[in-house]
Amino acid sequence: MPTDRNFHYLIKIIYQPRVLAYGFAALITLSQFVGISVGDSFGYSSGNPVTSSTVLHSTVWLAIPLLLYPHLAYWITGCWLNSTEGARNSMLVDSLLVGSMIVVNGFHLLTSLSFILILSLSTLLIARPKTMLLSLMILGITLGAGWLLFLPDFSRPDSLLTDALCCIAILAYSCMVAYMGFKVTVDLGSSRHRAEVDKQALVSNTEYLRQYLSPQIYAAIVARQRQSEKTYRKRLTVFFSDIEGFTELMDNLEEETVTRTLNEYLNAMAEIVVEHGGTLDKFMGDGIMVFFGDPETQGPRQDALSCVRMALEMKRKLSCLRDKWQQKGIFSELHIRIGINTGYCAVGNFGSESHMDYTAVGGAVNMASRLESKAPRDSILVSDTTRQLIADELDCIQRELLALKGIGRLVDNYLVSGECNESKQQVMEREIKGLRVSLNPTLVDIGEARQLLAETETAVLATENRRRESKAVVRLLR
Repeated sequence: MPTDRNFHYLIKIIYQPRVLAYGFAALITLSQFVGISVGDSFGYSSGNPVTSSTVLHSTVWLAIPLLLYPHLAYWITGCWLNSTEGARNSMLVDSLLVGSMIVVNGFHLLTSLSFILILSLSTLLIARPKTMLLSLMILGITLGAGWLLFLPDFSRPDSLLTDALCCIAILAYSCMVAYMGFKVTVDLGSSRHRAEVDKQALVSNTEYLRQYLSPQIYAAIVARQRQSEKTYRKRLTVFFSDIEGFTELMDNLEEETVTRTLNEYLNAMAEIVVEHGGTLDKFMGDGIMVFFGDPETQGPRQDALSCVRMALEMKRKLSCLRDKWQQKGIFSELHIRIGINTGYCAVGNFGSESHMDYTAVGGAVNMASRLESKAPRDSILVSDTTRQLIADELDCIQRELLALKGIGRLVDNYLVSGECNESKQQVMEREIKGLRVSLNPTLVDIGEARQLLAETETAVLATENRRRESKAVVRLLR
């Protein structure tokens, strides 16, 4: 059985107005006896005399149930009809009682009008117009039956006390309803303000948490398209990148500078990911994992092309960042390695009940990670499955087969040099510590280039020999 605290709010709303209304109803009914005791005539057309003693007892026994009814209705409705419909339907019982009281009071005009007005206000306070019409219909039936059965006598003079009580009842009840309306308005204003504050806090927290999710995953979660325990098997193009030289950078720079430099790099890379439609899975220190094909896909081929073009733009962006950092006096030899593979993966929520990640797992993910670890400096290394999807638009150079950890076969792999119609025109640049090479295919003379390569190889060998001699001298001196 529910407690008073758990009663439906409509049952609570109508309780105090009902107590006030039935209190006045009891007083108005008792006032009829006072009128008789001072000489007012009261009776029905049957001609039977009505003594003061009879009226007193009858009126008292009628007033007691009127005073008890609001409390009984409150507990009965709250315990057994604790709902919106239960509260509204209880007004139908009030219609029957109001009709009976009008009959008992001899259809006194002001009494009848006050009772009907109070009933109407009470019904409209918690019920819909449909319930109001049904309530008035029951009231009309009750009054009609009372009229036919008792044939009231309208010859008696009006009681001044009864009229005064009716006016006071109408005024008091109207004031109570007005106060309740004012209180509801104030409560609604406070609730609206609290809701607005809560909304702003929710928006603020959501925007804060949004930083930890890929835009596509965030949108899917907000749209409730992601089921917490469901995973999918999809064909994805998976991207891994890593910064070569980051450990050395951390050892040579202050912590604040390292943090600022790394965040600037990651922010630039994240913007490129979003621009190309990738799903940013995670940052792993200076490493990045991205996949294409979930939750949004343009088809395997276009996903692979978008991924590789994203990687090419990342290379260009890092080159710009290097120049910017060097101008600020941050000596940085940061270079990027990228591995890309296309294959079927399990994608969805993985983790525990307290912490979950939306990520992709599987052999295709592992191969992309292994390719990244084998990629040359500032290069994009892709698998054969990815190359087949992009070969008609991007130039790929085949390399020697690779033995990758965790993969029991030699793996075909390719370096991506650029767009097919641009790779033959673009300048190729490679830079390592102490050596920088720049090749413009449209200007280079092949013969001179071969001669330069031979001279460079001779210089490299000479450098290697000098280092060996230096090490031998050091060992002798020791």
